[in-house]
Amino acid sequence: MKKLTLILVLGFILAGCGISASYVKTDDTSYPPTNSVKVLLEKPQEEYITIGLIRVSSTRSVQDDEEAVFKELKQKAQSFGAHAVIIKSRSNSFNPWGGLLWGARIIRIEAEAIRFKTPKGDY
Repeated sequence: MKKLTLILVLGFILAGCGISASYVKTDDTSYPPTNSVKVLLEKPQEEYITIGLIRVSSTRSVQDDEEAVFKELKQKAQSFGAHAVIIKSRSNSFNPWGGLLWGARIIRIEAEAIRFKTPKGDY
């Protein structure tokens, strides 16, 4: 009985953690993956085209930080050939019931995936 209770508790704890990412393509062209992606808080001076919109959501334990969410955002952008992402919105909230025993931090980031018309550096 104790083992079953422990398994159920661990299952509930693990079920509260995760990251999901969605991508909406806004350009008909397919681009090869890039090696890195810049994270920008405002529009760059360089000319660029928007290739998609990315939304990343995470419900993690309060011990986790935003690093994992940004890592997922960058990986998603790289896979679609973006040189950079422009952060459009970012929210951080707390759900006291999300992590079963300790609550969960809910992190949401929405970004515009872009490609520079004349790229500089190793993307």
